[in-house]
Amino acid sequence: MRKVFSGNLSHKANRIAIYQLSNYLSLMVNPTPNNSGKSLKTSDPKKYERLRAEAAAPFRGLRKFIYGAFAASGAIGGFVFLAQLLAGRDVSEALPNFALQLGVVALMVWLFRWESRSERKP
Repeated sequence: MRKVFSGNLSHKANRIAIYQLSNYLSLMVNPTPNNSGKSLKTSDPKKYERLRAEAAAPFRGLRKFIYGAFAASGAIGGFVFLAQLLAGRDVSEALPNFALQLGVVALMVWLFRWESRSERKP
């Protein structure tokens, strides 16, 4: 009884392997069945331009997100140190920290704008 069960299992495994191999080979012969031979440039020009822009400047969206996050962090820190300055509490330490936070915000805004400007250039 055990021999028959293992024989059926290997037969099923062989059929599955042959089916997967035939699918793989058909994809090698015809890699773009949906486009029917058209290139991505002609079939979907918007996607082509988006992919081309990503290839020209990879991780641009991630960099812009990081610039925004650091600018927000600097703005929150600047608000805290401004509140300390207005309260007159530890002014000698709060003033350089406030200036540093303003510098971080200014740098991040400049980097974000620079990245946006380079995005518009062809």
